[in-house]
Amino acid sequence: SAPPMSGHMGPPPPHGGGPASHQGHSGQAGHNFGYGGPPPYEAPPLPHDASPTLYVEGLPADATEREVAHIFRRFEGQGYQSIRMFPKEGKNGSQLFLCFVEFDHPHAANHAMQTTQGYRFDRKSEASALKISFSRPKGAPRAATGGPPPPRPNIS
Repeated sequence: SAPPMSGHMGPPPPHGGGPASHQGHSGQAGHNFGYGGPPPYEAPPLPHDASPTLYVEGLPADATEREVAHIFRRFEGQGYQSIRMFPKEGKNGSQLFLCFVEFDHPHAANHAMQTTQGYRFDRKSEASALKISFSRPKGAPRAATGGPPPPRPNIS
């Protein structure tokens, strides 16, 4: 007969309990990031503009904060903190939203962005695909297209 398996029964450990959260591995300043901040050997390099806040574009005019929160709720326990939505009038008078999703660390935000990029609110409409980027600090220059910043020139 096979030896008994030493499986873990009961609730996950309080530090996140996911594959990337091993006891003894901690991030900067003593934080244990769980899924949000994998140990250095698993951590993908973050872009230069990485921040713990994501900016979400492409929300339908009738989107609610509850609907958007539902998309990101899967990241609870992985660094997800909150969502903020602000109504704004578009150039043609249409209703738009400024939407920001807060995480506790840039690694957590990056994971959520990679996982939900292009998510479609309405499966029948290509126009409803979300465009997610790192939020810029106040006063930072805006890219001409409203998309990610242009690549840095390669100086040799």
